[in-house]
Amino acid sequence: FTGAANETSNISIINSDGTQNHVITHLATGERALHPSWSPDGKHLAFTWSPNAADYRNTRLYVINIDGTQQRLLSHPPSESEDVWSTWSPDSRFVAFERVTFMDEQAIHGTSQIYSIALDGTQERLLSGSYQSQDRRPNWSPSDVAMKCL
Repeated sequence: FTGAANETSNISIINSDGTQNHVITHLATGERALHPSWSPDGKHLAFTWSPNAADYRNTRLYVINIDGTQQRLLSHPPSESEDVWSTWSPDSRFVAFERVTFMDEQAIHGTSQIYSIALDGTQERLLSGSYQSQDRRPNWSPSDVAMKCL
């Protein structure tokens, strides 16, 4: 889950019985970790990282081991874009996500497409739509045959 304090949002892992709550991300003041997504093999979390709580432009995806080690940048969106809402392939080798490209200074209006990227940050691929589409929140099927989008 994500928790906020001092304008910063970090990711914590807690047992289902409420015990063993520990923070696995340690971000600077004003940074935010959002929308964690658990890998099917249980080894990693993908999450959205925002450098500024007041501005979503330049939001990226990171991956971290569930013990809090090896936090690493996964996606490299163009400026004036954000990468959000990650979902894992059933074999935990790829992450699909929504890339929003803003069309105005206020970062309110934009288009969104679905991309996938390998766990090592290579093989980024556009999966849906064109630059005028509104494809949102991907969700990989357990059989790895299809993906749904809102």
